Amino acid sequence: METRIQGILGRLSAFDCLLRWRMRLWGSLLALLLPAMQFLRNISSGPLYNLNDIGGWDQRKQFLLLAMGVHAFVLLILVWRHRAGGGRLLLRMGLLLIGFEISLLAINQKTYAFVQTLQPMIRTMERDGFAAASGSLSIPMQALIALIARFPVYAMYPLKLFAIASYQLMCLLAAEEAERRRPSGLTAELVLLLGLILPQGFLCAACACRTEVFAMLLLGLSLRLRGTARGALLFGLSASLSGVCLLALPWALSERGRGGKQVGLAALGYVLPMLPGIALGVPAPKAMLSPLSVLLGVPPYATGSPSLFSFFPRAAIEEMPEYAMLSRVAQIDWEAVSPFYTQAHFVQLMHGLALMGLACFVCLAASAKPKGRLEKALMLSAAALFFAPGASMGAWLAVDLLCLLAFVFLPRLRLPSALILFSTAAGCAYPVAQETLVPPAMNATLLVLALALLWGLIPSTRREGA
Repeated sequence: METRIQGILGRLSAFDCLLRWRMRLWGSLLALLLPAMQFLRNISSGPLYNLNDIGGWDQRKQFLLLAMGVHAFVLLILVWRHRAGGGRLLLRMGLLLIGFEISLLAINQKTYAFVQTLQPMIRTMERDGFAAASGSLSIPMQALIALIARFPVYAMYPLKLFAIASYQLMCLLAAEEAERRRPSGLTAELVLLLGLILPQGFLCAACACRTEVFAMLLLGLSLRLRGTARGALLFGLSASLSGVCLLALPWALSERGRGGKQVGLAALGYVLPMLPGIALGVPAPKAMLSPLSVLLGVPPYATGSPSLFSFFPRAAIEEMPEYAMLSRVAQIDWEAVSPFYTQAHFVQLMHGLALMGLACFVCLAASAKPKGRLEKALMLSAAALFFAPGASMGAWLAVDLLCLLAFVFLPRLRLPSALILFSTAAGCAYPVAQETLVPPAMNATLLVLALALLWGLIPSTRREGA
């Protein structure tokens, strides 16, 4: 009898494997067909019909092929990682198609972030060599941008496409986590849909081409694979691309059974991406410390991110200290003048506050109360980015996806999750003017309130496991 039961189970397993391979086969064909249809539509209409600065039909055709290839790549990853039924696979492919179409609506927008930061860096690298470029990006991220910018069309388009694909894969990762927690129902599809239509995702990934979205994707994969060799290697790689990922050390070090092998692999993943930059003339110490320039690279005035530095209001050019000083040089009475509070003093003060804030985060992570994994991840993620001066809105997208998961699975966390989602949405800047609808100090205040609720400083509903 036992032998017969084992035989039946074996045949059922083989039948299930056959069905899965059939689903992967037709899913792969559909993953190639949908982008092909999108390519044909964009020849005469659609968001890629009229691209500024693209340089004629030959350039547009190359970019159309690249865009459809990237979209097919994302769909193929979905197909080969899918574990549910065929109907849910079709639904997720449809959601990704809609999300990709929405993202492409912003592909033609020349953004402030690109014009003021990425474009000057790319032109400097093209004119004077890789080592001549400077900025707040890490050397591996700078090398990745230089590689993408070599595609023979205007650099803004492939960089935006890279950010869009990275964000879509982040949304897929969040959907997989939702499916792991609740295999039945359409919870995973709900999380995927909400992630794809977040206004933050549209403005930061699709419009402003925040390339650190890719580093956040690698960080999410590494934390999914905690305690494994691949997870350690991916964590080192993500930290080399963006120093903001170093704030995830409390999670990376919390896995039981970690040892010297994982630490060594993480170090290897951090060092290897530095080697191309060093070979191209960047001094080794500068390359190794470049990810920290992202973490401590305080902008002259606070950006729209809902961080500690949002409490300091941004200023127009005519309101900056140097402008006031220069405009009064001819009228200065050097006998009675009081010292001016210059921009250099302001940056020094902000660096001091940044180090103090990061020290506060370290203490917070070390003394975190025992909580569920999702609750602890959300609390420490929001605290880390609140204290990190160089974290742009692109890095906040990962926390927003955590908020969606917490909103769906933990009713007790819905209020703080909604506060964080609202503050990051309100903190997104207009692509061109880099101005926000809601005052940055209000965004930061909402985030402080959310952290107080997460930490338990403000009474909320009953506690639940995460």
